[in-house]
Amino acid sequence: MTRIVAAAAAGFIVAVIVAGSHYDNTLAAQGGEPLPAAMAGNWAGDADIFVNWTAQRALPVKLSIAADGTVSGTIGDALLRNGRLQRNRTALGRALHVKTDWIVIADLDGDVIKAESIRRESVKVPLNWVDDHFEGGVNTSGSEFGGKTSMWLAAGRLRLDRRSAHAQKS
Repeated sequence: MTRIVAAAAAGFIVAVIVAGSHYDNTLAAQGGEPLPAAMAGNWAGDADIFVNWTAQRALPVKLSIAADGTVSGTIGDALLRNGRLQRNRTALGRALHVKTDWIVIADLDGDVIKAESIRRESVKVPLNWVDDHFEGGVNTSGSEFGGKTSMWLAAGRLRLDRRSAHAQKS
C-alpha cells in the first residue's frame, strides 16, 4: 500500500512539473490568453522602501496598462521602457502561495530617486489582483550587496488604485 501511495505521489509531481514546463506566461500580444479587461487602465500608489540606504522612504508608482499587456509609466522618478504585464504563476503556484499572479517587467530610463542619484537599469513589479486593485512590491535590478551605488532597491506594501487619465499625467 505504501508503494502505491508513493507511486501516485511521484506521478502527481511529475505531472505538475511537466504541466508547469509548458506554462505560457505571455498575454494576447504574444498569442496567450487576453488580459482581464478590469486590469487595463491607469494605476497609481506608493510603495514603502525596505532598504536602509535611501533617505526617501516611499516610492511612487504610476502604471498605464494597455489591453495587450504593454505597460508604461514611472517607478519613482524613472520612466518605464519596454514594459509588459505577464502572468507570474500557475494554478499550482497560486494554491501553494508561490510568487504573485502577475508581474510587470520593464527597463528603466533615468534615476529611480533623482534627489539621491539612484539609477537602476530595470525593474520587476510583482502584483496580485485583489478585488478591484493591485497589491505587490517593486524590485529593481542591482546586486545583493553594495548599498546605494549598486544594490537592488526593494519596496513593498504597494497598493495600486485606478486613476483617471488626467490624474495619471499630473
